[in-house]
Amino acid sequence: MNNDLDLATQIPYPKEKPSLPQVLSREELTLLFDSCLNSKHRVHVCNPIIQFSYVYITILYIKYKMISKSLIAASSRPLILGILRSGKSYGYLILQKVKELSGGVLEWSDGMLYPVLHRLEKEGLILSEWIISEEGRPRKYYSITEKGKNELFKEKEQWMNVHMALNKIWMAINCQDNG
Repeated sequence: MNNDLDLATQIPYPKEKPSLPQVLSREELTLLFDSCLNSKHRVHVCNPIIQFSYVYITILYIKYKMISKSLIAASSRPLILGILRSGKSYGYLILQKVKELSGGVLEWSDGMLYPVLHRLEKEGLILSEWIISEEGRPRKYYSITEKGKNELFKEKEQWMNVHMALNKIWMAINCQDNG
């Protein structure tokens, strides 16, 4: 078997890095190129340059945090419910988990998080309780309710449908632009 072929398309991958603007460092470009060549989980695209471009653009979004405020706001509800689905947590830990899960793309502030938590609590999707930490500080912990779990399931279905539709659109556009 030839390792230089994308098995889905049987199109050879380029041997050298494509020429791109030097927004990323040499090390980042090398890592990106190598991951495109060696990835077992390639995005299914119609040509290897599009694959490389897709990953490159994804890294740019991560590096420069180019996510709109409206998209961050829309995703806050399922993110918080999803985090609380794995167990109780308090504000600061939720902020850290969001940052970790998003690879640093989403960096929420207290001023963004707490109104959402209060709204979710008012809707009966989460509960809160004050617990004294080991250091003796009171912390407000949040947990998901059964109603919240049901809402998370609905949110997941909706986001997956949007994700699938967007992927189909982007793939069609990529193939048209390159074909």
